Amino acid sequence: MNPNRIGPDDPRYRAILDRQFNERFPPPDYVRIATSTEAVVAAVSDAVSEGRRLVVTSGGHCLEGFVSDPEVGVIVDVSPMKRVYYDARHRAIAIEAGATVGEAFKALHEPARVRSFYRDLFADSGGVPVPGDAYEGAFKENYPRLQHVKARWDPRNVFHHALSIPVD
Repeated sequence: MNPNRIGPDDPRYRAILDRQFNERFPPPDYVRIATSTEAVVAAVSDAVSEGRRLVVTSGGHCLEGFVSDPEVGVIVDVSPMKRVYYDARHRAIAIEAGATVGEAFKALHEPARVRSFYRDLFADSGGVPVPGDAYEGAFKENYPRLQHVKARWDPRNVFHHALSIPVD
């Protein structure tokens, strides 16, 4: 039996439904707790092979009929997936689906995380942002568009700091 498959006999089942399920509809057959991408893939695969309709929730409420729907047989709860990290391969910040806005803001503004982000992003310059290639690498194909916006809306460079798009 899968420990992340929670049925009506498990006390966690009611706790999950109480925080996000609209009582007007019958409850799902079970809830799957996903802690990784692989766990989400397994939950989707199982629900499809069982012929059950599934929905995904990240821990908030849903009164709109997305999670709370009479046709839903499985809820995949991704609320444990809360990591906020720098993905060096994609050169981007990754925020997992279970992270709340507050958790993401806190993680992104944590000084050690900010230093780590810039160290990885600007690895060629020792973690120090410099105009030119480092900016273009960070913003990729959006860099010319950002320069255009900066030139149009802040031509005197009033809103500047060390990481601003340079006004050329």
